[in-house]
Amino acid sequence: FLQWIPIAFLQCPTIKPILQCAIMALALDHKDANTSVVKFFHDFIKGARVQDVNKLAQDTPSFHQRRALTQALLAEQGQNLVNTVIHASVFCLPTYMLSNAADVLYDLVLYDKETLKGWLENALRLLPSQSSSGTITATRSN
Repeated sequence: FLQWIPIAFLQCPTIKPILQCAIMALALDHKDANTSVVKFFHDFIKGARVQDVNKLAQDTPSFHQRRALTQALLAEQGQNLVNTVIHASVFCLPTYMLSNAADVLYDLVLYDKETLKGWLENALRLLPSQSSSGTITATRSN
């Protein structure tokens, strides 16, 4: 839907639960499912930053609307997206699937590097600094 009717999809009343479900699916240890969800987020984030050059003149109004809708959704769900990607990368995903997580983060870098920096900082703070046995597993520098 994002590729064919993006504005209708982004205005759909169920878009927020769809995004929340997709965010949770990023932690799935299933290669095909994870790849599909990453492709969804690639198309979703790309909609906020790339205008179709093949239809430049006719796409301008819809691009601005698509970008505004995507930006609003990312402002609301972006921190949760980054938290889930980081948590899944550390605790859920096998190493051969980490490139998918990196792809989502890279798309966010291209979208807005400064905002991503804040989201990453917050996500890293949420990671446990001690194991369940009390052993220090990570330290924080100020």
